Amino acid sequence: MNKTFSNVNPAAKKISFILIFALVIAIGVLWYLGYQKGSEANNNILQIASSTKSVLDLKALEAGQKNIEEIISAKLVASDTSSLLLTEPAKVKPYTYADLIVSNLNSSSSLRAYGLKIATALKPFNTIRENPVVTTVTALETKDSFRARLLSSQAASFKQIISTLLKTAVPKNAAEIHLQLINDLNQLATRYTEMSLILDNPYLALKSTQLYNAQILNFYQTVDRINAFFKNNGIVFQTSESNVIYAN
Repeated sequence: MNKTFSNVNPAAKKISFILIFALVIAIGVLWYLGYQKGSEANNNILQIASSTKSVLDLKALEAGQKNIEEIISAKLVASDTSSLLLTEPAKVKPYTYADLIVSNLNSSSSLRAYGLKIATALKPFNTIRENPVVTTVTALETKDSFRARLLSSQAASFKQIISTLLKTAVPKNAAEIHLQLINDLNQLATRYTEMSLILDNPYLALKSTQLYNAQILNFYQTVDRINAFFKNNGIVFQTSESNVIYAN
């Protein structure tokens, strides 16, 4: 649904970019700390690592969440555009069990081989990237079309991972978590695509950052469940076989 946006309170300009930065850094770091505390690194096929050494507390995270609407208004005002489309983020259609290639092979060797395929498919997460929310806001402030294209490129990378996972034979008892991983990635790909439109549709892109902050947490939760799945089935991986996923 599209509407016209105008007359944003100029006082919102005073909202600092630091709030948005604090929000996204807190999300990545807090989850990273939680995983490191509750997991045995050498047994996990997927390792969560932080791309920053900054540590913020929960109060900072909550403060950032409460101010996100003001931040959006501030950045819209800063765009110097008097009339904008109020396009809401898309509702993403989920993949279903019918979209998977499900295998009846559930032996230890089959599960281990499947785990290695998951690690390989998620290799793009092994690169340290600028947080997409920071990229989005910076692109708006500096009119940086390169950053916008970078977000679009990353969305395409996620879509390629989804394509690979849909073609991967999944042991029957791993089907549910495999499907969750695909749907989490599909949500992220959609948000990256929307954030890449920051110069053309600032409202949509900034609203999408809100959804991203929640959906990236869902992705990290799914990664934790994947590690738990293999651990519960007695599958042990060497550190050299695991894939590092940088939390940002």
